[in-house]
Amino acid sequence: MAIKSELVYEKNSDKTWSYVDLGGIENVDSYEVAKESLIFQIVSYTRSAETKKFQNSEATVDYIRHLDKAFDLMNGKNPIGKGLKAPLTLKNITFWEPVFEEIRNFLLNLTIEGQSIMQHRRKTFALGFYVNTISFSNLAKDLLTRTMDPMKYFLTYKCSQDHIEMLFSCIRARGGGNDNPNALQLKYTLRKLLFKNSVMPSVNSNTYDSDYELTPILEFRSPQRAMQLESIEQENESETFI
Repeated sequence: MAIKSELVYEKNSDKTWSYVDLGGIENVDSYEVAKESLIFQIVSYTRSAETKKFQNSEATVDYIRHLDKAFDLMNGKNPIGKGLKAPLTLKNITFWEPVFEEIRNFLLNLTIEGQSIMQHRRKTFALGFYVNTISFSNLAKDLLTRTMDPMKYFLTYKCSQDHIEMLFSCIRARGGGNDNPNALQLKYTLRKLLFKNSVMPSVNSNTYDSDYELTPILEFRSPQRAMQLESIEQENESETFI
């Protein structure tokens, strides 16, 4: 695989492009190859696209960076994540608490045509981010410092509505072509989800988690199945001690 290491700006065509050549390494600088290959562009903190289309866009860049920080910090799903995607703990509270405060200050100072975004008619998104930063900060402190069974870490993604979206997707997927189940169909679908969880969310739904597991909410075992699992657990324990 030949990877183009940087964005290329063509003055004649006024185009900016970058690509991965999946076919081979010959003619990797050919624009004809790029049109038929996987085209992608990555914009990050560590690398800026220095083209004339990005000139005089410092305010937009600052806006994107702050919202990107908010998204990463509010969507932590990996217990061993690093940086902004790390779980919220007491050990790194000196890192994530100032970030939340920075995002709040940025939103309070954000203006549209001289008017504060918090007083603008389109304030919903900014107000939502502002409230979420306060909610996550207070919730994390409460869960991490409570006297009874304090949590070691807090994964912010657990508060996402993606989980309820996937539940609804499972219910709709059970009906096949009918995504508007009646009461009886909903009853049997929920029963399958509770005892077997044999319904997967659709890949075409609003949200999809590649790590989704078929874990039943309630565990139901027949007497024979219970004896088999108990025997397997005992064998595993004996092997561990040996």
